[in-house]
Amino acid sequence: MLITGKLLQFGRLALTYRKEVIGAIAGALLETACAAGGIGTLLWLFHQVFSENATAHSLLGAKLASPGLQSWIGDRTDLLNYVPEGRFGGFAFLIAMIAVIAMFGAIGRFCHAYLSGLILMRVTRDIREWIFDRFIQLDMNTALSSGSADRLSRVLRDVMSVREGLSRVLDKAVRQVLQGAVLLIWAIALDWRLALMFLVPLPLLALMIHRVGRRVRTLSRTTLQMAVPMVASIQRVLRALKVVKVHHAETQEREHFRQVNEQLYREQLRLQLVRAFSSPMAELMAVWLLLALMLGSAWYVYVRGGAQPAEMVMVVGLLGAAAGAMRPLTDLNNALQGAEAAAERIDEMLQLPVEDFAGDVTRPELPRHAESVVFESIRFTYPNRDEPVLEDVSLSVPYGSLCAIVGTNGAGKTTLIGLLPRLFTPDAGRVLIDGHDLRDYSLASIRRQMAVITQETVLFEGTIASNIVYGLADVPLERIIDAAQRAHAHEFITALPDGYDTQVGEDGARLSGGQRQRIAIARAVLREPSILILDEATSEIDAESESRIIDALEQITQRCTTFVIAHRLSTIVHADMIVVMDAGRIVGLGDHESLLDTCEAYRNLSHAQTPRRARREVAHD
Repeated sequence: MLITGKLLQFGRLALTYRKEVIGAIAGALLETACAAGGIGTLLWLFHQVFSENATAHSLLGAKLASPGLQSWIGDRTDLLNYVPEGRFGGFAFLIAMIAVIAMFGAIGRFCHAYLSGLILMRVTRDIREWIFDRFIQLDMNTALSSGSADRLSRVLRDVMSVREGLSRVLDKAVRQVLQGAVLLIWAIALDWRLALMFLVPLPLLALMIHRVGRRVRTLSRTTLQMAVPMVASIQRVLRALKVVKVHHAETQEREHFRQVNEQLYREQLRLQLVRAFSSPMAELMAVWLLLALMLGSAWYVYVRGGAQPAEMVMVVGLLGAAAGAMRPLTDLNNALQGAEAAAERIDEMLQLPVEDFAGDVTRPELPRHAESVVFESIRFTYPNRDEPVLEDVSLSVPYGSLCAIVGTNGAGKTTLIGLLPRLFTPDAGRVLIDGHDLRDYSLASIRRQMAVITQETVLFEGTIASNIVYGLADVPLERIIDAAQRAHAHEFITALPDGYDTQVGEDGARLSGGQRQRIAIARAVLREPSILILDEATSEIDAESESRIIDALEQITQRCTTFVIAHRLSTIVHADMIVVMDAGRIVGLGDHESLLDTCEAYRNLSHAQTPRRARREVAHD
């Protein structure tokens, strides 16, 4: 029932907010002191009601005259001057005391609840930032091996489960433990023998709660894992909603989601069954133990004469109140076990390997590229795959060249280019820029020299200007406009109502495919790269704009080395060199004409992309 394991690791975050923690504990202590004082004052009130000779004045006088209290605070009988002597006056005085104590208790509870909630919100914020920092720094091998649905589930569901567990501790457990402890100490002070009889069987009850808690943790972890397919199903449908509708596949997707949702429901039902069973069973065991101990206490009082009946009633009442204060701790154990399962999943994410940006502190910056890019005997294998994606790949590309890489799907084109910005690190071999091994230089200095324009244009929610300057800081508007003009994007941008301040929407949904692509080109132009990577960059450009975009790209490529991952051979026939890849190896290298004569794989690609009518005309000629 204590916070242990990974949950304790996250719980320690709360200690970084010391002032709030101290304030929350002070509020809990004030509430506990007021609760104890309220019970004591209420007992005096009962004494006055049910005893003809007892008044508030006489009860306080007897208390102040006790040797134990006088040794602590001295002779303070002068306090009796403030307490009425009559029965009604004494009754009214005790009522007023209870009202004042209740007011201070409410203040203490408010302080504790507010500050505990504040601590929880800050801890939750910190954990989310930890996870996001880890996400964004994952190396590409790890990022590709785990789905986005699993990562999203850990940010949303798992963090909320951890928060719920910590909330039970900070908001409830502290107050309940303090109140229960005060009442228990009071009972022990009245008669430690009677109190001890009630405490002996508690380990048995704690053992039962612990065993149920372990079962709750196991089921909680399974339930969290089962939520991942549900999130993935929702993501897939939302991302491809157009395809789903066009293919009239709503029924199929609805049935798939129903099956995933049903599996999650069954796991949640099992978890709820164990949770619902644990609390009543613990309470039933506690009641049986209490009844048995009450019987033993009665024997101790009436048969042995070890205590007065009034003392027994008082001790039993205080222990019952202590048990009542700690009763919710049975549910707390279930909540903590569920939170521990979530904390373990979060910790697994936080332990995933990340890119070595820490090494940038000691590594030198890569000089600006001006000579050559060399791939030297490269071999690379993705995790969980037996066969290498790249095998013995060697290639040298002079500065300023346009190098096109072609091949069938799965040939290794994208993986090879991914080695340049060190998205991947080869298992064997080296990537050299101007003779410098990339592993010896800082990641930041390598990537600052590169720009990428992909077939699937990536825009981020925000303005057109913010997307053009993405990754850069303090860029004046004049440079943004110049980059847009060189990318032939300025004309359509200025035609929009808000110009460069136009919001592009999620994934650039408010712009056409061609407009998105030109903004991506402007982003690359602004970076002034020494190495440009194009992945079919004109695929979404309309025919009217394509020639202008090609002109813009040619202006960029004159000042850098360009790698083109080509799917349409017609776009790269004038490349300085064409690299033909097949099954992770280079099987052809040269220009368009020479490869048609010497490389069968290139001839097959060219033949497959030649229109059938043109092939017939060539054959007829």
